[in-house]
Amino acid sequence: MSTRSRRKSVSYGKPATEAAQRALRPRGVLLAHARVRVRDLERSIEFYSRFLGLRVTERVGGAFAFLACNAAHHQVALQAGARRSTGVAPGPGTVDHLAFEVRSLREFLRVYRCLRAGGIEVNPADNGISWALYFDDPDGTRLEVYLDRRRQRGGRTLWRGKVRPLSERRMASVASSDDRPC
Repeated sequence: MSTRSRRKSVSYGKPATEAAQRALRPRGVLLAHARVRVRDLERSIEFYSRFLGLRVTERVGGAFAFLACNAAHHQVALQAGARRSTGVAPGPGTVDHLAFEVRSLREFLRVYRCLRAGGIEVNPADNGISWALYFDDPDGTRLEVYLDRRRQRGGRTLWRGKVRPLSERRMASVASSDDRPC
């Protein structure tokens, strides 16, 4: 028998028992926003404003516009034809990703650990306004789970196009000192 470690295959199956399944299941995850690629940013801002009543909360040059219908930073992020990091350029009108919000650092860490335990590749990021976990569903749709950090120590009011890596160590250090709902 070989002593080499074998890479685990990703399993989307249920945990062995109902109790184990309930313990691992994230709670309080809310659909938060969608990022949509568009041909003409100005035309799309006008459309979402006029027909859906959304208002612009932030712009990042000619690349992004964030629109909201309430106090959230945004429910719709419009992106002008930029490429994904994979080098593949989906066409305008495609959804770049779906985002789900959690309300506490504890829940953010629960989702992170659940994804890791399931063998899912996760890319944590510090967006200033939020901490985010980026990962793909089984069909390759990009998903994001995030924690709004705008009102937290070290959080920012606006995104400004900056994304920094977020380590598990940093998440854990903040969790020990700042584990309360936003």
